[in-house]
Amino acid sequence: MKRIFTLLILTAVSYVSNAQRLVFVEEFTQASCPPCETSTPQLNATLSANADKVVQLRYQTSWPGVDPMNADNPDEVQTRVDYYGITGVPGVRIDGQNAVGATFPELITPANIAANYAIESPLSIALSHTLSDNLQEATIVATITNTSDAMYDIATDKIRVAGVEELIAWPFRPGSTSIQDYEYVMKKFYTGVEGMDVPALAAGESIEMTWTENLANVIYNVEEFNVVAFIQDDATKSIVNAAESTKVAIDKSTYADAGTVDVTVAPGDYCQESVTPTITITNDGEANITQATIAAFNGVTAQAYEWTGDLATGESADFDLGAFPLDNGANPLGLYLLSVNNGQRDLVYFNNIPTPGQYNKFSDLAVVDEDFEGRAFGDVGDFIVDAPIALAFVTVTPAEFNTNVGSESANSVSRGWSTTTVDTSPSSYSARRGARRWRPLADSRRGR
Repeated sequence: MKRIFTLLILTAVSYVSNAQRLVFVEEFTQASCPPCETSTPQLNATLSANADKVVQLRYQTSWPGVDPMNADNPDEVQTRVDYYGITGVPGVRIDGQNAVGATFPELITPANIAANYAIESPLSIALSHTLSDNLQEATIVATITNTSDAMYDIATDKIRVAGVEELIAWPFRPGSTSIQDYEYVMKKFYTGVEGMDVPALAAGESIEMTWTENLANVIYNVEEFNVVAFIQDDATKSIVNAAESTKVAIDKSTYADAGTVDVTVAPGDYCQESVTPTITITNDGEANITQATIAAFNGVTAQAYEWTGDLATGESADFDLGAFPLDNGANPLGLYLLSVNNGQRDLVYFNNIPTPGQYNKFSDLAVVDEDFEGRAFGDVGDFIVDAPIALAFVTVTPAEFNTNVGSESANSVSRGWSTTTVDTSPSSYSARRGARRWRPLADSRRGR
């Protein structure tokens, strides 16, 4: 991952006064949290009504149920959970502390916000960011200024800068609750979740900090990407000040939004070495799509494919990816659109990942030469060549098939085998236990 950090100390000749402080609100929530279904919309309304006074950051926890947004960055979320000792959701901190007097479902009140907003801060934060031409990187600039008339030197102060998605509007329910819209979801800490030291600053002195980072691959819609920053005293967990950047306006006529709406795979059997997926690419945006890079991944093997063409708005094209190798066992094949138009980031993530399929391949079986016909038909284990995926392969003569396998009552072992009538003209057959299928072998002494 590309990561660049620079630091510049700026010295001013005068100071102004203590800085206006913005209230920093952190919510711990979850897509499958029943009480959050009531509290989160109420919190959204309170924060929206006080948007000029508040900076917010939401963490999607790993409990009590399913939440794909937690899976995007579980470690950093858990670090903040541990930092505050959060034991249940919903949970809220205002300027690093519990909200005084707030009760469920109103986790923070307008009075809480007004009281904290009235407190001045010795430090101000000016925060901005830009996006690279291909929308793959963000450059973030934070300028911290000591606006007081005294030296500022708190050894336990840390600045933390996080990328957020202001609005994630799911096209379906991501968890068990009815909520589909999630606000200011934390995606990645560009300072690291532990933060970075704030150096001592003389009165009027400033420090400029710059980060250039790859955007997290879990940004669902680049148009909703933004950055927040906050300075926190790790000794008391109190927030010194916070800031929010401004979203970058993106020209939709320049940047494409591709969708992968469907994947088809020709039917195969358990002995196939590969599958050949065909993916349907659509243009869901305004700019023409002339190139797309698609990745296929089965949990073990990744392979990239390039499509070229020219799709106008609303048009679609089928793309045959060619043979994709299968590994032994189950292959949960997923297809992902990585980029469009020669390296540009696709604007919207939600329409890029079709439903994955699963394709199975038997383990490679050993070839065994043995005179099966010359042996009495005894325990089925005598004839097992291999048993991949809990399936057994045996070879028997036609006579043994009819007398020992074709009848369920013939012996205790035959109950697991198909009783389907087959043509017994070949000299032997191979059976898969549990699969209820028989197939003739060219050589009665070679079993797979």
